[in-house]
Amino acid sequence: MIITQIEKFSQFQNEYLTKYKPQIKLYNQIFDDVSFKYKLAFAIMKDKKFSQVVNYELENNAFMYFLLLDSLDFVNRFSKDDNKIYYESLQVYLGLFLINIDSNNQVDILTYDKLIEHLNMFSENQELFKRTKNDLNKIINALVIKRDDVSYLEYLVDIGLCEDDIIEKMLTSKDIKNIFTQENYLLLEDLR
Repeated sequence: MIITQIEKFSQFQNEYLTKYKPQIKLYNQIFDDVSFKYKLAFAIMKDKKFSQVVNYELENNAFMYFLLLDSLDFVNRFSKDDNKIYYESLQVYLGLFLINIDSNNQVDILTYDKLIEHLNMFSENQELFKRTKNDLNKIINALVIKRDDVSYLEYLVDIGLCEDDIIEKMLTSKDIKNIFTQENYLLLEDLR
């Protein structure tokens, strides 16, 4: 039994060194303030093609988003810093679904079209959207609120992981105005 556990640990250590650690290094620039446990979970999910499975399921069943948001509430109950979990979740979500960096450092950046596609999936079912809008906007808040005089969205634009005119596109979008809370929309306007 002990030998089996040692073998499993050895296998995991090898996978960490060969797969997960390099994946974490590739995405480190978008992980502004993400704890190691979430970076490791991200790397494992990225390796297992988690985003492809989720995207497939979400296309067939929008209630999967409710499950994702509900799990944030569950995790939040064990977090000492309420806003930190949303900030970390935002960064991991962007790395899993909206920004792709390959092993050659080729980057598929965050675009307005990708962002609005994901946000629209949340609001597609109005009944579901009413129940999840609060948690969704806590994550959105982590994108647009300023920390040390710069928002995370501005940070992504500055380092080239987001299209340059995304803020202007968001400000002219009816969808953004409907999805964002008034507070988040005002924060977005302040980024102009």
